[in-house]
Amino acid sequence: MHSLTKAARFFIADVVEIEATRKGSPFAEEISTWIDSGKKDGSVIIERTNTGETLRLALTANPDYRPKDGGEYAILDWLLNKI
Repeated sequence: MHSLTKAARFFIADVVEIEATRKGSPFAEEISTWIDSGKKDGSVIIERTNTGETLRLALTANPDYRPKDGGEYAILDWLLNKI
């Protein structure tokens, strides 16, 4: 995967980052390390979305909140704003 990272840029919706790096998510620590490293070298770009902002606010009120299909909605939100 290291060589793939050097050859590409990854755009990740903010909700996907939140969901993938949450404590208890499979491989959360490894994913978090990869994302942090990618942010530093420019290979990973986190795209902010309205859906992500809503999730961040919801998590302050209830850290256990898990939106149904949150990542999918964030990706659609991001794509619709890029068109």
